[in-house]
Amino acid sequence: MVVRSLRLPAELDESVAAAAEAAGVTKTAWIRQAIEIVLTMQADDDQPISRADALRALTLLRPVRRVA
Repeated sequence: MVVRSLRLPAELDESVAAAAEAAGVTKTAWIRQAIEIVLTMQADDDQPISRADALRALTLLRPVRRVA
């Protein structure tokens, strides 16, 4: 492991602390996982969308009509 020093605004640090606690991990582990997620998305050429856009798209879906 490599140690990195990181400066965060107090408000962001509080948000990270709350998210880490909710996930049941340390702040360091939560930050590491967040970085890994972003790097994975970039490697897969993934294009994340907002929750609002996802919900809007889902509301346009129609139920599948199953044929027996």
